[in-house]
Amino acid sequence: MKLCQSNNVSDALRAIEQAVPNPQFGSFSFRQQEFLNGITDVELKPLKHPALLELLTKRKIPVNIASEYCKEIHYRLNDKPYFAVAFSNDKGGYESLNPYFKGCLPPKEISTFDRQTTTVNLFEGFMDYLSLLTLQAKQADVSAVVLNSITNLERAIPFLSKHEKINAFLDNDEAGKQALGKLQKRNLPVVDISIRYAEYKDVNDYLCGKKLPPFQQKMANETEKPKPKIGKRFKR
Repeated sequence: MKLCQSNNVSDALRAIEQAVPNPQFGSFSFRQQEFLNGITDVELKPLKHPALLELLTKRKIPVNIASEYCKEIHYRLNDKPYFAVAFSNDKGGYESLNPYFKGCLPPKEISTFDRQTTTVNLFEGFMDYLSLLTLQAKQADVSAVVLNSITNLERAIPFLSKHEKINAFLDNDEAGKQALGKLQKRNLPVVDISIRYAEYKDVNDYLCGKKLPPFQQKMANETEKPKPKIGKRFKR
């Protein structure tokens, strides 16, 4: 059964699992050019496949918000069919996500949204960006950068530097801390928003109520008042 031919969610998920024996594009043994040469029949559609809609529902992302920023992508890789939620980047590549893998159809790049505001919101992945828009619809009017990989931080510096304030919605892990530290060392006007969801890995886990195990939770700063929740409004 081909992935793109099933409208049954259970069948579609089983097909994805069978078609993707190794779920991470980054672990493929061939080089990027060989990867590109193996991709054929790329087609972008509006988001409507039941398996992808179920994925968004589980992540608590409304379909209307996801549809504004994402497409449904179908393609063949080495003659095997795949489909996923696709989020475009600034160089025409696509971050892709389905229930069994996340990856990128090259080229890899950041995604920027220039709303001509003095504040910019910074995210590691596009699901975190969509999560904030779910929590606060008005944040769609604020400039934003999605790194699409923490290793893309340097590429985002020129865009970030144009703003008077950087709200950093980074992950509560070592990579997120290191990225925050790099921004601080550059004396950029960065605000660490991750302390507002310190018990969660990222913004989407906060939205879903999925807490980190106690031993992984970031140590909260001792303050007289509790940190405001992420649902509070941010100034532009």
